[in-house]
Amino acid sequence: MGRRPRTSPCQPPSGWQALRRQLLADIDIVCAEPKRVEWDVQRGRALEAMAEVLLQQGTYLNAADIADAAAEVQVFREAPRRVAIAACLRDGEIPKAHMRFRYYEVLLGQELGVSPSPVIPSVLKAWALAPCQAGAR
Repeated sequence: MGRRPRTSPCQPPSGWQALRRQLLADIDIVCAEPKRVEWDVQRGRALEAMAEVLLQQGTYLNAADIADAAAEVQVFREAPRRVAIAACLRDGEIPKAHMRFRYYEVLLGQELGVSPSPVIPSVLKAWALAPCQAGAR
């Protein structure tokens, strides 16, 4: 079987790029900070949910892009990293998936002194041991 197409008719909602922006970024008011934090949590989760849907629909490049946007919002959160790595694996970009994991592993180690959960390594290992090729999944 050949590789799945990199894009499909399923596209992210128009205007999703607005979720990349921080709330009131140019305003330095202390009372705005709680709303910024709340917005960051909500937009990170919204981006993550969008990426999950696109991954399930087979729109791997869009899923990875939106998962990356979610990871920019919540730098240490593992879920968007998992989605981006899964998108790479399903798109046949195995080395890129491993590079993404390694970057996340180093980030957590240097910044927090911790390791990622065993979920991503188990996904990478299971993918490597699977009998079928990436494009046939």
